[in-house]
Amino acid sequence: MSSRRGVIHFYDVYGPLGLLSNYAACPLTFEGLRWPSAEHAYQASKFADARTRERIAAAPTAKEAARIGRDRSSPRRAEWSEALKLETMGRIQVAKFSQDAGARAVLLETGRARLVERNERCHYWGSGRDGLGANNFGRALEAAREVCAIGLVALECEGSLTNVAPGDVVARARLIAWLRTWPDDALGRLRHFDPMTGCPVGCSFCAQSAGPKVVALEPRAL
Repeated sequence: MSSRRGVIHFYDVYGPLGLLSNYAACPLTFEGLRWPSAEHAYQASKFADARTRERIAAAPTAKEAARIGRDRSSPRRAEWSEALKLETMGRIQVAKFSQDAGARAVLLETGRARLVERNERCHYWGSGRDGLGANNFGRALEAAREVCAIGLVALECEGSLTNVAPGDVVARARLIAWLRTWPDDALGRLRHFDPMTGCPVGCSFCAQSAGPKVVALEPRAL
């Protein structure tokens, strides 16, 4: 990954950083379905009814998918909250950049820089006109970048992303990176690795299938 720091502004889908945009034509698999872009996947996630989701999936452009998704005449999912909105966007970014090598290369080239979506019309996902916006989309990209940088490209396996928050993805990645620094003999003695009985992270990856299994860990298995 690049060592670049500072602040990087992006927005234009046709610019040099266009692949960072949610509108970029980067097909991805999310929650078992194929979507033409991250925007298609995000907008469809707002709805439970199949008809609206199918309309969004069939939208010829991400812009059209966004228009359908913002139409208030279609009811949102009952559980569609601010927390779920942020979690869903984060998971979609992890899916997109784990699955698309070209987009991932552009993201990793930003190094450790802060990513700011210069969207003057949106104070929530972008910087807003005054530059003081929440920039939640930029934050989601930074979380996805950390996942890719640590090397969990294997997360393009869709099953690993179901109901997993970006924070858990990063926590698990950091834990694996830390374990890889242990001497081989020390790691070989770690015979029991059960999130329900003392894992220092306890993220939802392992906890979904945690049980009393004894596992012999080796560096090459991480």
